Amino acid sequence: MSLIVSPAQFARLAKLLDEVSDKIVLGGQKDENKLKIAPTIVLDVPQEAMIMQEEIFGPILHVGRSRDDV
Repeated sequence: MSLIVSPAQFARLAKLLDEVSDKIVLGGQKDENKLKIAPTIVLDVPQEAMIMQEEIFGPILHVGRSRDDV
């Protein structure tokens, strides 16, 4: 689990993950009391999702398909 720098940053990352919870393929566990989030991989998130619009600065990796893969 990765330690997140502040409660505000934890809340922001948790909100990003909550929006794409159905796209999590690995990780995603959160411990708000300890400010920790497991390294997380999300797959094929829509471009309009917040996680695709903001810089993440946390243990979250988006894996998407290239145009050649579709």
